[in-house]
Amino acid sequence: MAFPVTPATLSDFQSIDALTEAEAGIIQCMATLFCNTLLPNITAISNTATGGTLENNIEIRAELVKDILCTYGCKELSIADLLSSIACKLAVDKGLIKADCDCGCEF
Repeated sequence: MAFPVTPATLSDFQSIDALTEAEAGIIQCMATLFCNTLLPNITAISNTATGGTLENNIEIRAELVKDILCTYGCKELSIADLLSSIACKLAVDKGLIKADCDCGCEF
């Protein structure tokens, strides 16, 4: 290993803040990538590259956008699960719910 890894010494709350900030950054990057790079490239697909018909061109563009948005949706669902787990942990830590309460968490 070229560089030793030093474990972070963050509290639970600092770790949660860092994690949510990182997720927010990822979401922003995904939006920027889609709007500034992917969508213009998909729009630029020419009729000749897709078989020469307008119908073929539209179908390929729509399929690409659908695939990208479905993938983004999966990522968003993962983020929602993560935030739900964080909310549950905070509720247990703050004593708002009992640790044995069925909040969907596994602690």
